Amino acid sequence: MKWYKNLYMGEYAGKKKNKIKWKVNHGVGMVDTYLITLPTNSSNLLDILPSWNLKWTFIRQGCPMIIGIADGYEEAAYLVSSIVWEVYKATGAFEIEKYLDVDFNVNGK
Repeated sequence: MKWYKNLYMGEYAGKKKNKIKWKVNHGVGMVDTYLITLPTNSSNLLDILPSWNLKWTFIRQGCPMIIGIADGYEEAAYLVSSIVWEVYKATGAFEIEKYLDVDFNVNGK
């Protein structure tokens, strides 16, 4: 699993960050925990992925870099909007990979 060095955290997920990371890395499914990842296609800015999807090894191996963790879909949507707004305010564009200083090629894109 590839984790962004300055991981974005939802308010509730932040309280259990290490536990969530361990579970994701070991394929333990969690109900209502969502991961914010770099996009899997050029049409998206970011993706929201239910953590239980990563209990299968082949999906974990192909997972894009995780840049955020949220507790519940509502918190995930709020976190994505916050990230996108932060990037837009800082750059005047939606160049998330440039703002985060992440190379999409590292993630198999």
